[in-house]
Amino acid sequence: MKLVRRARTENGLSLPVILLSGIIAAIFLLVAVFTVRHVLGVWSPTKKNVEALLTKGRYREALALMETKGASFHDTSDAMVEAGKIWLALAWDRMNKEGWRSYGKNERDWMDVAEASKAESYLIQALEHNPSNTDAYYYLGMLYMEKGWYSLAEEQFLEVLKVRPDDVRTRQNLGVLYTRMDRLELGKKELLHANRVDPENASVMKNLAFLYRFYLDMPESAMVWANRYMNASPEGDLDINLVREELNEMLERYPDLTPEEPLLWKKPPKFTARRKFPSSEP
Repeated sequence: MKLVRRARTENGLSLPVILLSGIIAAIFLLVAVFTVRHVLGVWSPTKKNVEALLTKGRYREALALMETKGASFHDTSDAMVEAGKIWLALAWDRMNKEGWRSYGKNERDWMDVAEASKAESYLIQALEHNPSNTDAYYYLGMLYMEKGWYSLAEEQFLEVLKVRPDDVRTRQNLGVLYTRMDRLELGKKELLHANRVDPENASVMKNLAFLYRFYLDMPESAMVWANRYMNASPEGDLDINLVREELNEMLERYPDLTPEEPLLWKKPPKFTARRKFPSSEP
């Protein structure tokens, strides 16, 4: 025992301890390398990462990442569209936070905010880089519709449809635009076209329900589309409670017009099973 102690004292740590320390250090190094690679991958200035942040509602972070020097898609038409999308999202976010109190106060520009002007500037730049960029036309259409510039919005949406005639989001928003313009038959035509292309699209169903309910005064058709929308279980849609309320009201008011399709969204009533008592008969 004395000889072993002397050997360890003279030579430092024992071989097993040295090996174990080396293994632990190697593991920590590997973890550090993978962590750094992961962080760099998540935050690298690519279109995919910008889109991910935009989807999560982290608009300022998306904008900062997109404007990072050395971005892989910097100064391209697609980059200009991404910037326009972010600024448009920031404009909507501003409106939501202030409860849309300033919306429409300027008759010449219903969304007269700096974020909207930034969005327009970037989207126009995108078209200057690439006049056939349909995404730029689409988002300009969305922006102009919010600004109340309906004729300009229509022009942008029609440019998209020249290249992508079955683009559902464009057909849907063109239908919404025509409805706002009181061109109701055209609005219905565009929304039904969008539904034929994508029959499972809950947003299209909702807009058809609103069109028939509030503009065409056709409760039977409104109930059909509202029921289909509710059956689609559009989780996260801010209008779901409004549609549910309107549909319940119509079902009570027009019971004879209840849709033949099942009302899957209605939860069955909760009840407690009756307790069975033993029979008193012999």
